[in-house]
Amino acid sequence: MKKFRKSECGQAMVEFALTAVMFLMLVFAVLDMGWIGYQMIAFDYGYQKISWDFQFNWTTGSAIRKRGESGLSDDELIKRRIVSSIDLINEKDLTVSGGRFDVTTEKVSYDILTGNSVAALNSTKRNVNIRADIKYRIRPLTPMGLFFFKQAGKDKEGIVVEKKLNKLRFIAERTDHGK
Repeated sequence: MKKFRKSECGQAMVEFALTAVMFLMLVFAVLDMGWIGYQMIAFDYGYQKISWDFQFNWTTGSAIRKRGESGLSDDELIKRRIVSSIDLINEKDLTVSGGRFDVTTEKVSYDILTGNSVAALNSTKRNVNIRADIKYRIRPLTPMGLFFFKQAGKDKEGIVVEKKLNKLRFIAERTDHGK
């Protein structure tokens, strides 16, 4: 028994057990912070890019829909475009509400002096204001991240990022020359 007490065979195992926990926590923290940072940056990029992803019809002012988007509401259309523009986004954690496309038409008349005559110039401008409330829940990858980024309530883990889309886009301008 005396020989067994003085033996140092288990020392390496005890040191490993003490340091492995801290090392794994550090690795998990780096993974989660990298993942959450990537998701935040990608979502911010997709939110900004979405207003430039739409094309509009001159006469109706409505958004031109791609193949397979004909029956979608404005909320679903904006959500689909965000999902298609961001890699590795979880569609289930993205919600879009209040999405709409407000079209405005502005008519302007100018008188232009050309030589001894005055020519009338009529211009029609079309703008669209794209509006939506967008929420995205970023969920951590590791159990440690789920523990630290858990909010009150069931299935509330992660960080919620909210954006208000309110982008005014110029569609086109048409000019009629009159006399």
